[in-house]
Amino acid sequence: MYYSPITPDTSLRPITPDMSSASIRDSMVSLSSGSTSVTDILTTNPTPRRHESFWMYDGSIVLHVQNTLFRVHQTILAAHSEVFATLFTVPQPEGEDMIDGCHVVELHDHERDFEDLLAAVYRPDHFDTLPIDADLDTVMIFIGGILRLSTKYVVRYLRQRCISLLLTKLPPTFEAYEAKSALTSPPGNSPAERYRSDTVMRAIRLAQDNNVLEALPYAYYCVSRFPHKRLLKDAQGISHGETRPSASSDASA
Repeated sequence: MYYSPITPDTSLRPITPDMSSASIRDSMVSLSSGSTSVTDILTTNPTPRRHESFWMYDGSIVLHVQNTLFRVHQTILAAHSEVFATLFTVPQPEGEDMIDGCHVVELHDHERDFEDLLAAVYRPDHFDTLPIDADLDTVMIFIGGILRLSTKYVVRYLRQRCISLLLTKLPPTFEAYEAKSALTSPPGNSPAERYRSDTVMRAIRLAQDNNVLEALPYAYYCVSRFPHKRLLKDAQGISHGETRPSASSDASA
């Protein structure tokens, strides 16, 4: 069984997707109408690699993401994601291509993002690997892919976990801001945590793209304190979906 690519809907509200089978089916194109086959994938991308950690011998589905193949378990994905739970119930024609006895799903995501999502799903201690004193850059690198795909595929608990971590750096209320300031700015000392302008701008993009609106007021407050020249310079290096630091060497704000 080969499903045609799933493409993100940028207008999708993260907690209210259309989960009907008809909606999922309409987003696919059957082989009979000329959709891409596994052979086409291998021809276009001759050497897709099997992921070292997430190619599981007992996996039941192969997910093709960019140039990487992930062999994982339909039941586990369906248990965590409302989108995958519905996708796997959609009837498909017989006689379609398979890899190692598993049906293939092509996903239009970044392979690093999908690797991070699977790590969060399969490893209960994944979030424990984030240092407790991680700065905003480190937090965004860690949660960026998980937040994007948990929003897209409706993995509610992972989305909420990522939002909670982001809000420790971008407090959503004045009370949370005061509590954060008390922790990072002991009396008589200068603030211990300052944000670069390019970091804040990437945080705004991440929050906007994934409907984390509660993170925006503090981020906009930070932007208002930066010199205009710095914002214009940093804006040139910010691309859609980017959560990793740019080469900017601006001083702390």
